[in-house]
Amino acid sequence: MAFHKPKKRALTTAEREAKTMITGKRACVFSPNGDVYKGEWLNNLKHGKGIEFKNIAGSKFQGQWKLGKRDGYGVSSEWNCELNQFEKSFIGYWKNGKKHGFGTMFYKNLGVYEGEWCQGVKEGFGIMYYENGDIYEGYWRRDMAHGLGILRLVNGNKYEGSFEDGIANGKGVFYYFHLGKIYEGLWKKGSPVCGTISDSEREEAATPSTYSITTIRLVDANGVLNEAEKAYQDQNQELKLIPHKEI
Repeated sequence: MAFHKPKKRALTTAEREAKTMITGKRACVFSPNGDVYKGEWLNNLKHGKGIEFKNIAGSKFQGQWKLGKRDGYGVSSEWNCELNQFEKSFIGYWKNGKKHGFGTMFYKNLGVYEGEWCQGVKEGFGIMYYENGDIYEGYWRRDMAHGLGILRLVNGNKYEGSFEDGIANGKGVFYYFHLGKIYEGLWKKGSPVCGTISDSEREEAATPSTYSITTIRLVDANGVLNEAEKAYQDQNQELKLIPHKEI
């Protein structure tokens, strides 16, 4: 009795495409532009652990991927032509291809930021070590100091208080250690507008003023400052209510 071998079912278009998808670990995949990726894949997308070399940008990323984008812990590096080697530019966490979570950024101008990120920008609490020696420690929003923070200047002076869009704004205290004085009060766009100045460790100051500040006692010093603060807040509120004209 003759037996007929059953014909194989023809693969659908989707099944044929699935068979061509790169999935799993591959030694190296080279792109036409010179980029190289070595690591894990899922359906033609970088997925899992892997390392990528960008030829034109001269950069390297080694870490975790998710559906083609950096996602999870990873280290990015930039090529230094003078030293002829890669130097780390960011160490930390990523989400959907952007810095997200805690991470440390090494800038080309030798500045270093260590703290929180959100969707690729500094957001939350962090410390910035500037190239000139200044140090900011506090909260950030959209890559700028925003909220409560401390700015330690390289000359020894220090500001503690509120920041808005990168500059002192609101209540704050500035320590003029080289003069032996303290200013405490309100700030507007980086400048003091209403407050009190007093001596502080004047004897130990590097360049103290010739005369000490005479103590003046107001009947209600706090009341004066509170009134100034209220006037300042009212003025800001009025500015926010003014409609902006389109250019």
